[in-house]
Amino acid sequence: MTTYLVVHHKQDINQPWVNSWLGDNLLDAIQTNGPVATLCSTAHRGGQPIFVHRCAFGFFSPAICCSASVASVQQIDRKTWLVKFSNQQTLSDIPPAQPMPGQNFYVL
Repeated sequence: MTTYLVVHHKQDINQPWVNSWLGDNLLDAIQTNGPVATLCSTAHRGGQPIFVHRCAFGFFSPAICCSASVASVQQIDRKTWLVKFSNQQTLSDIPPAQPMPGQNFYVL
């Protein structure tokens, strides 16, 4: 089972969550909801990487831009978690699925 996090391109001004990037392709940290935090916690406990599906924006096609290990998952308030990543690896893969608008993860 592979977990894909769906994030907006960092140049997209319509960001539903706060994300921190290392350059254009490596995700450093995200703020997210409980279901995504749970998936990330599970990946962390199992030592499984997650893959980052960066949505299309402007001339940028959608891409699996990186893989990463989950370094930590911390609850900020009742509805928000902070997930930090490590061991990021740049990728440039074609996404295996097309998420629906508002979908922030998928598992294959």
